[in-house]
Amino acid sequence: MKKMNLILGLVVGISSFCLVSCVTTSTANNNVNTGYYTSYSYSKHQAKNTIAQTSYVINQAYEISTYYSYWVDNRLSRAMYYNDYARRLYSMHKYRSAINYSLLARDYALDVIDGCDDYWETFYYTYFGWSNRYGYNYNFGYANGYRDGYYDGYYAAYCARHHHDYRKDPHHNLHSDWYTNERYDRVVTNASNQSMRNQSHSGGTNTNNSRGTGFRNINRNEYYTQEENTMNGNVPDEKEMETDFRKANPNVEISDANLRKDNAVITRNRENSETFSTNTRNTTLINNTRLEKPTRVETKRPTEEKKNEETITPTRKDNLERKDNKENTTPIREVNKERKREVTPIKTENKEEKTKIDNTRKRNVDTEKKTNEKSTNIKNTRKRNTNDIKTNTRSKENNAKTDSNTRNRNNNSTSRGSNTRNRR
Repeated sequence: MKKMNLILGLVVGISSFCLVSCVTTSTANNNVNTGYYTSYSYSKHQAKNTIAQTSYVINQAYEISTYYSYWVDNRLSRAMYYNDYARRLYSMHKYRSAINYSLLARDYALDVIDGCDDYWETFYYTYFGWSNRYGYNYNFGYANGYRDGYYDGYYAAYCARHHHDYRKDPHHNLHSDWYTNERYDRVVTNASNQSMRNQSHSGGTNTNNSRGTGFRNINRNEYYTQEENTMNGNVPDEKEMETDFRKANPNVEISDANLRKDNAVITRNRENSETFSTNTRNTTLINNTRLEKPTRVETKRPTEEKKNEETITPTRKDNLERKDNKENTTPIREVNKERKREVTPIKTENKEEKTKIDNTRKRNVDTEKKTNEKSTNIKNTRKRNTNDIKTNTRSKENNAKTDSNTRNRNNNSTSRGSNTRNRR
């Protein structure tokens, strides 16, 4: 009995040791290419959602880059290939490494979005009524603009960077508190400090802060969940991750020129992005991170006679109300009462005059028809007369020939008779 207990104890001890070894080995394998270990737990579900959301952000960055031909520092290709590598790590059950590469890829994609000046010049011109490149948008109306404090602040900072006093804009599209002198001075000071921090800023790309700090036009926190922000603090150094990536992918060339020809990786990213965007559970994230479609700006100033009344409704946060601004409780139609447009009255015609005109037109048409019929009949009569004359002339000629032939025959018969008499 004692031997059986001793053997059973040995078996249990060996099994426990093997189980602990397996768990340790699995954890170590899952933490390859991370540089260090933490107690934070990474799950399959987390990795899948992170990769899908990053694909959605990268797809928007790709649309902007291709539309405006914005290719700088190979950041978009790095984002695309890193997230594609994260997808492969996910299939290998290396969830922690997959999350790290996907989060870093998202930072690169956001850097591309924030740095494309062509996109933001068009954005502020369309939805705030002024941009440094295009000037005032004379077709702008309050209904076109963004009505939330998030972009109010970024537009104010944008104006300050370009030494433009937004308080003089003809279109009131910001919260009222942004027009105070204290707030305006603070915005100008912050914009000046921002420009000093980004002196090495080249082509719209943040070269100083590659991990997504110091964005000028987007709020980075809206592109990450609270859980992802926690995981973001454990992402290793960029250079270390790049070294590991090149070891695992020696045949991949990270360059925007190569990416434009790599349809396979672009298609995979687009499909993953569509999967994320069609999931109803991601509606809040999509509403917070969806960008307006890239467009071109028509800089022609409308004339007083004809104005372009087309309004572009922003897709992002369109129905938000300003709860802290009492002035904006007024309906939109009443806001623009001061900017009345000149309306040319439509000319109305008297019914009797209109009836007379219609009757005159009908009579003219009938007269013209009768005239055409008469001329046609005259032409036909002339043709018939001509044909009759030709026919009569031919018949007369034939009769004359017949008479001459008859006379000749008679003469011949008479001469023959006289000749016969003479002979006798």
